[in-house]
Formats: sequence, C-alpha cells, structure tokens
Amino acid sequence: MQWIKSHLMIVIVGSVCVLSLTGLVLGYVMSSVGADLEADSRELSALQSIKRANPKVIDMARRLQKDDETLLQDYFRKYQEAKQYKPLNDKVFLDSITDSERTLAIFDFQDSYVLQPRKLFDLLKAKDHPTTDEFAEHEQETKAKQDRIDKELGPGGARAVAPPVLQNAAVAPKGGYTGAPGSEQEAARNLRMAYAVTRAKEIYCYASLRGSDREASLDDRTDEVKPPPPGNAKPSIEDLWYAQVALWIQEDIFRALGGLNEETAGNLPEDARWVAYLPVKRLIKFSMGNYVPKGAVGEGGGVGGLG
Repeated sequence: MQWIKSHLMIVIVGSVCVLSLTGLVLGYVMSSVGADLEADSRELSALQSIKRANPKVIDMARRLQKDDETLLQDYFRKYQEAKQYKPLNDKVFLDSITDSERTLAIFDFQDSYVLQPRKLFDLLKAKDHPTTDEFAEHEQETKAKQDRIDKELGPGGARAVAPPVLQNAAVAPKGGYTGAPGSEQEAARNLRMAYAVTRAKEIYCYASLRGSDREASLDDRTDEVKPPPPGNAKPSIEDLWYAQVALWIQEDIFRALGGLNEETAGNLPEDARWVAYLPVKRLIKFSMGNYVPKGAVGEGGGVGGLG
C-alpha cells in the first residue's frame, strides 16, 4: 500500500495505457464484425429478392436429369454389348496350342460358320416364302387330316373334299372347293395361298440364303450349303479372322434391322404384328464376304464352312 501511494502517478498512467490499448483492440474487432454483418445483410437481401422457381422449370430440370440417366444406361448397355463379341471358336486364334488342336478348332469354326446365316435370320425373325416341298408337305398333312376326319365321321357323315397334292401349283387368291370343272386345281392353289399367308403372319421379314454372296454354294433343291469337295486345303488364320469380323458386322446390321421391326411391332395392335405392316419387309441381298483362299473350297465360290 505504501508502494502504491509512493508510486501513485505511475499506477495511474499505467492503468490509462492498459485501458487505451484494450479500447483500441475492441474497437478494431467490433469494426470487423460490423463489416461482416453488413456483408451478410447484403447477401441475405440478394437471396430474398430471388423469385420462387417456376414449376415448369423444375419439371424441365427433372426431365433433363432423367434423360441423362437414360443416356448413361444406354452407354453402359452398349459397353456390355461390345464385350459380347466372341469368336465362334477362340482356340483358332490362340498361340499356345498344338497343330492338331488348331486343326480341330478350324474344322469346328467352319462347321459353326455354315450355320450363321440362318441364325442371322433369327435376329430379323425372318424366313423365306414357302418352297415347293413345303407346299407339298402341307397339302399332304391337310389331306391326311381330312381323311382322319372322314374316317371318324363314317359313311353317313358330311364329307369335305380334300384338295389334291399338286407339286407345281402356283399360289392363288383364297377360295373354296366348288365342285366346278378345274376346282381341284383351284382348291390346291387356295390351300397354298392360305399356307403362304400363315407363314407371313409368323414372321417380321422375308429373307433367303439365295440373297447372299454364298448362293453359288447352295443346293438347288434344299437351299442348304453343299459340302466342299474332299481334299481341300485349310483356310489361313488371317482368312478366318476376316470371316469372323465380317460375321460380327452382319450381326450388328441384322440386329439393328430386327430392332426397328420389333420397335414398330410393339406400337401396333397384336393382329398387325407381321411382315405386311412392318418397315423392313424383305432382305434382298447381304454379304458375309469370301475370305477363303482358292483351294479351300470348290469352284464358283462354294463354301467349305466359310463363304
């Protein structure tokens, strides 16, 4: 206490200095807080001045978001499809196999390749017009069915005359058996027309191997690929690879055409989902390429498993 009394002036001056410094610090802090509050106030005012979002704008944003999701899924689907390209026999293109194993793989590749055009038609849900043999078979089946019905009805039952089997009758408009002169031929023609219409309602597109670049190798009667002459050389690995790539290209094309018909059919009534009402009605020509070197097949572009 005595010290304070003797040094009162120093104590007073020191207290004033401390208070001054405290005031300066507090003043600086308070001015900074005030500036922040002022900035926040301006930001809040700007936000409050924004108009409420239009419901149409929100709906549009949602549609765009949905479209983006659909597009992304489509990209993923195409990516998965791209990974599905597999050779008919991948052993053909391996390095670490013996010659005998590769030879067996090549034979298997060729046997599988012969069947691919028919499988391409499945992508289109396609068949050719009924052949003469198919017409005759249908007539035989119809006649046999009618004979069974007549047998069940017995001698006193009503009997419908079954049309005869005509090997070369042409397709004619629908009609019935009239008993008039020439009506047997007419009935056969009408039966064939009915069969042709039934075939048309089962498919989305007409297609035939006669429209391919392998036509020269087909059997004239059965439309199947003729076996190659014996003793033919094996195709090279390079030719097999080109043949495989050509097949992949055709699969993509057929799948796209078939998808167009499928999409169209999905928007049609059930009774209109057949070739008459679809955009791709007939496959006129297609090519799988002829990558087999001379000596591997017969003359005229015949196919020994490839074509």
